[in-house]
Amino acid sequence: MASPDSEDAAYLAQDRQGQLIALNVVMATIATASVALRFYARKTSKAGYWWDDWMCLASLPITLTVNIFSAEFVDTGQGKHDVTLPWGDTRYLHQLYFELLFYNASLVFFKLSLLFLYNRVFSRFTWLKFVTWTLGVLIMMWLVAVEFVLIFQCSPLRRAWDEKVPGKCLNQKSLFIAQSVPTITFDVSVLSIAIPLVWMIQLPRSSKIALIGVFGMGGM
Repeated sequence: MASPDSEDAAYLAQDRQGQLIALNVVMATIATASVALRFYARKTSKAGYWWDDWMCLASLPITLTVNIFSAEFVDTGQGKHDVTLPWGDTRYLHQLYFELLFYNASLVFFKLSLLFLYNRVFSRFTWLKFVTWTLGVLIMMWLVAVEFVLIFQCSPLRRAWDEKVPGKCLNQKSLFIAQSVPTITFDVSVLSIAIPLVWMIQLPRSSKIALIGVFGMGGM
């Protein structure tokens, strides 16, 4: 039987940093390949490009930036137990501060891509343009507001990642809720638009359900 000391040493030696880097590389590769294949398909089919394609393309470099930040978190100790890290190291919170700004933007551009896609595919529904544009404007307004709040959540700004700096910050729990609830609400709203649209198409019920599932997977 291993001694308690050896078990503690094995626990503290656990390291998943390689897995975190590999995961971000895989996800970045999938994202890049997906966008490249999308544009290739549009070109070879001679369908031309539209705003949904450009929004998707715009989200790619922002998403890759998030992947880079996530991979670089290993330099701040992510993937290891926190008790093994030096106390007072502010690098993780410093990087997280900037990553969240890019993360929110990447989500918004993808939502806009879906809204433009709805307009292109289901253009015969006259009410759709009003709904998608209204929702798109609300999403953009939310992005501007949440980015402003995240940037200026602390006074001075440095206190957002360094608690040793005198100053004050917004309540982090309230900030998290204020950011998460609208995000989930917009996600559900964008995906919900597809359900009545698909259901009105002349297709077998099983095909409709499958198509709704495709839209759902695309929004995850």
